[in-house]
Amino acid sequence: MIRAGFAWVLVLPLVVALARHVQLVFAPPSGLLEAIALDDDQTRSYTEAAFRGPIVDRRGRPLAISSSGIQLFVDLVARREKHEYEMGTRAGRARFPEKVKPVTEQNLQLMDFALEVAYYFPELGMSPAEIEATIHEADLQNRAAGRDTRHCKLGGVLPQTPSLVDRQKIVKDSHTNNLLLAGLNWNEREIRQASAPQSLRSLVGKTIPAPHGLTGLYGIEAECNAQLTGTMGQRQDVVDTRGRRLSGAAAQPAIDGRTVTMTLDLDLQEYATTQLQEAVASCHAAGGRLMVLDVATGGLLSMVDVLAPPREGDWPDAPTDAAREEGGLVGRPRCISDVFEPGSTFKPIVWAIAVEEGVVQPSELIDAVPPGKEWLTSYGRRIRDVSGRGNLKWDEVLRYSKNACMAHVADRLSTTTLRDRLLAFGFGERTHLELSAEARGLVPKPRNWNHFTQTSVSFGQNISVTAVQLLQGVSILASGGELRPIHLLHPGPNFHPAHIPVISASTAQAAIEAMVPLVEDTKHLRIEGVRAFGKSGTAQLPRSAKPEQGIKHGMYEDRYICSFVMGAPAQDPKVLVLCTIDDPDRYALERENRRHTGSYTAGPVAKKVVEAALGRLGVPQEIANASNDASVGMNGIN
Repeated sequence: MIRAGFAWVLVLPLVVALARHVQLVFAPPSGLLEAIALDDDQTRSYTEAAFRGPIVDRRGRPLAISSSGIQLFVDLVARREKHEYEMGTRAGRARFPEKVKPVTEQNLQLMDFALEVAYYFPELGMSPAEIEATIHEADLQNRAAGRDTRHCKLGGVLPQTPSLVDRQKIVKDSHTNNLLLAGLNWNEREIRQASAPQSLRSLVGKTIPAPHGLTGLYGIEAECNAQLTGTMGQRQDVVDTRGRRLSGAAAQPAIDGRTVTMTLDLDLQEYATTQLQEAVASCHAAGGRLMVLDVATGGLLSMVDVLAPPREGDWPDAPTDAAREEGGLVGRPRCISDVFEPGSTFKPIVWAIAVEEGVVQPSELIDAVPPGKEWLTSYGRRIRDVSGRGNLKWDEVLRYSKNACMAHVADRLSTTTLRDRLLAFGFGERTHLELSAEARGLVPKPRNWNHFTQTSVSFGQNISVTAVQLLQGVSILASGGELRPIHLLHPGPNFHPAHIPVISASTAQAAIEAMVPLVEDTKHLRIEGVRAFGKSGTAQLPRSAKPEQGIKHGMYEDRYICSFVMGAPAQDPKVLVLCTIDDPDRYALERENRRHTGSYTAGPVAKKVVEAALGRLGVPQEIANASNDASVGMNGIN
């Protein structure tokens, strides 16, 4: 009993001391923590990363999202400081490639390090020899530059997975590995994953590393960088003398960036891309552009830009993009950056201006232009037409695309009136779409606007537009004479678009009705069950000057930019599509007994996409699937 009591006397203080130690480690008194916190050597400040917000389509499907990753790096100084720890193993040496076995003890240590890193982190995709060479090269560069850079990156950022987290814990917790892998560290990094299809990569954009995360380089990633960028968090921990965390608080929690919703429809984008790619290939063309607009809101549902691989033979002045030397979908956004003469797709704009100004009525007979394919203006200019029809009513002019009738009526307008009206339609100015690459287009200055200009502009020549400007111009007709600014970013559920009056609703509807017969009377453009409207254009491709060859700037006689604008339903337009086929091979098409004009190259694509878009916007299914083409093409997107 005495011995037992004596033992308790000895043990009890130890138990009490141990209990106190445990208390101090796991539940230290607040007063102690406050005292420790006053000591700068026992506080640690940490930055908490914030992820960029996601970019999604109009239905919430991701186009670009962020996830967690790690960047492995080697602290070269820490490795040198721990060379005394020789943990090399003969078994590890046996796994090393025979031809690159090191010969020195220092290299042996580096070899074992490389073996372990490759074993624990196979996601690096680096062999032990490559890891060793990377570190050795960093050491050599330090010596050559006379500097002492601490960190050497290994590979790229690795996506964080449960398996990777487990292996990080093993490497961090194991005493042996702490010695063997001396200097190996990692930082948390954000990985930006672009899940958008190829056709949207240029619009969504790209990010690059910045001091505090990622920043947008171009596209929506750059334009909405402030909204997408989160707020970094700050945390301060109180630690013991061995650096172990005792307590801590987030002085400022990290806040992730906000979501950016685009007006684009992912399914419609993929469908439109497929249709345009097939048309470009079928027409032996250099490329194509296509845009789909929700008329009610001004939101773009799709924007596609295709460049074909370089064609055989000599094709000077064909559309090119330095970023797409072999063609493809990712590069300069040509729908907003490249200008072209619109040709006859511009006629509905001038047609409506003439009616709005009261110089002509839709039912007026234009008997000053008799039948024939040539007509002489009042100032002696010869106007040529594909159609030989004459004595047309004004509301028949768009159906037969009569240049002479357009020129005759445009001559009734003053040059100032026509130019000012075109500016009101948005031509010559950016649409302010949320992308910085947009071009202004070209409307001749007043001092350069003469009779020749007035005539040429009436049928879409001597004026340059972007695809998005032309789409917005025609959308004013489709939206009852109001300009509803085109946009790519979804403003939210309570959004009400601006209604900027440009022309009267009656004039706008008259122009729409004047475009109906072209579609209704053309079998391959007609949509059964839907009154659609449209206008084609076949503009000559500009020819650049080549002084050394004696070639002046002008227009090719046998090369074109073919376009078609189409919308539906005519009585209350919901969707508008503009398609261009750039530089189709006219002679290849003729050998196939096919036509090269806009109605036959761009028209069928516009028709199919209009049908698909009607379905996406909730037009009754029996209408959306009215034609045989649509019932096949729309499987999987409705």
